[in-house]
Amino acid sequence: MLTTVQSRYAGNSPTTAHVEGFMRTMTRTIRGALGAGAAGLCLVLVGCGAAAEPEPAETATTTAIEEAPSTGGSDMHTRLANALAQDAPLLSRQILAAGPRLEERELPEAITGWQVYEIIREDAPHIPSAVVAMNDQDQAMLLTGSPESFSTLTSGVTIADAEQAGALAASFLELTRDTSRLTYPVASFDDLRWTSQPNADEVAAKEQARQDLADQIQSPSVADGSDGWVVTSWSGDQDTIVRHETTVRRDGTVSDSTTVVAQGLPLQRTVG
Repeated sequence: MLTTVQSRYAGNSPTTAHVEGFMRTMTRTIRGALGAGAAGLCLVLVGCGAAAEPEPAETATTTAIEEAPSTGGSDMHTRLANALAQDAPLLSRQILAAGPRLEERELPEAITGWQVYEIIREDAPHIPSAVVAMNDQDQAMLLTGSPESFSTLTSGVTIADAEQAGALAASFLELTRDTSRLTYPVASFDDLRWTSQPNADEVAAKEQARQDLADQIQSPSVADGSDGWVVTSWSGDQDTIVRHETTVRRDGTVSDSTTVVAQGLPLQRTVG
């Protein structure tokens, strides 16, 4: 520092006053530089703090995702998926992933404590619907294509008369049908779903079927059986016409015997 002072006052010997004045000037300069440096450091620190701000936001986002429902549908979607997880894992995952439409199906008044839903994949119409039953304890089972499962619904049930037997038979056929096929009940020949643009041979086949079966196909009828009732009904099934003889016992046990009365007909075959 003394060398600097001496160089500034070359040719003249600096006085004490000169030296003190120069030292005061340098002190102010150094203090200013330190102040500016501190301010710059504060800005850097504040900048670092700003860069770290997204961390709480990310935490909040993660929390929101964790708290969001794990299903695309309602609480009923979650209940059904959990109830079916063990016995129908693929269907369970579809319910959670796709949030399909759940259409509640009516049950005969003799059955209590159960709800039945048809699961309809509106996002994927090519996937057949599935009918499932769930009780008040969230125990569920697949009914589609599983007529043997229907007996669980009727456990402990007592069928009192022919009217209850007819309702139970209709429910059995509807809820346990194979939804991958176009199967539907008919109460007359005119209920059959014929192809919309038949050729000459198909028109002739339809007229022949009308002559053979129009007088036979009718609404379901109930007859007394040895330990209950036998319900006779009809259905269209792809290109066939089927007669059902469904036995309903007083304890709610249901079984079905089918007879194909005509086949190879120009009926509609597309589900939906």
